Amino acid sequence: MIFLWWGCSFLQTDVSVEEYLSAITLENIRIAGKEGEVNIRIQGDRIAGISNISTGDGIDKTGFWIVPAFVDSHVHFAYLPPNGLMLDGGVASAVDLASPVEFLSDSLEPMHLLRSGPMVTAVDGYPTQGWGADGYGLGCADETDVENTISELAYLGVDAIKMPITESPSLTEEQLALGVSHAHALGLRVVTHAMNDAFAQRAARANMDVLAHTPTQPLLAETVAMWSERTVISTLAAFGGAQAAVDNLSALHQSGSNILYGTDYGNLSQAGILEAEIVLLEASGLSGTEIIAAGTENPVLFWGIPDLGFIEEDYKASFLIVSADPSLNPSVLAHPTEVWIDGVRR
Repeated sequence: MIFLWWGCSFLQTDVSVEEYLSAITLENIRIAGKEGEVNIRIQGDRIAGISNISTGDGIDKTGFWIVPAFVDSHVHFAYLPPNGLMLDGGVASAVDLASPVEFLSDSLEPMHLLRSGPMVTAVDGYPTQGWGADGYGLGCADETDVENTISELAYLGVDAIKMPITESPSLTEEQLALGVSHAHALGLRVVTHAMNDAFAQRAARANMDVLAHTPTQPLLAETVAMWSERTVISTLAAFGGAQAAVDNLSALHQSGSNILYGTDYGNLSQAGILEAEIVLLEASGLSGTEIIAAGTENPVLFWGIPDLGFIEEDYKASFLIVSADPSLNPSVLAHPTEVWIDGVRR
């Protein structure tokens, strides 16, 4: 054990001198949303320290800002593998919201991936007759099927359950409510695909937790209120930036809904932080600071993702460096000058 000088105090650490000397310090950089310049020391895959005092031996980042790597809360990696491009674009974690069961065992490290597995749907229901015909949905005939399917997915280690609400064939209100109750009893949140007002109301009545998309048809004030204490994933660009969706997200945001950045990658093919989504979030009334939160701390806290989402000591050194203040110009998030994942520059 050795003692090292850091800032204005001694720190006790278990790292060797060699490890300490191999660490990297980013000097005179600004943390998005905070005042002043700091010096950030990276040790292995972690942020080892943040100091206001320069050591003089680091990499000068004057005029640059640092932002935690993003979480994309709606992707389909089994449908369209990202092949490292998400990581290269500043996305360190994602939530896959429909895949065949076989995909649950695939590793995409160092991407931190949460998965729902197949959607729990009606027999011949969405998405089993379209893009998801190859195992992206599991059809259930009755309440027993719904409960058993959710139990099996929980056993396989899914992180959430997804239950779509669409035109017929779709699960009944009784089947939806039973499925949600069973998933909650197993400690799993429930995400729904519900694209209009009536479906969003059904989802709320069933006590679902998350709208996988911002609905693309106008929502009534009553429906917005039903979702005011729940969570909505944006995916505005995936539907062409429909004005109704932008208006809906604006109303949901104003009502207090928890907004998460998501792109529906797989439906869209551009990996990384999507500028079109950032622009549409701005159009929905989110500030730059709120957009950053929608892609970092909000999903990290909501999904329980460890060690990401914040530029703080002992958190993962997964971040992007940008050339302008993203709280004032959030589009710069889509054009990072550097991306670091787990302490390694991409």
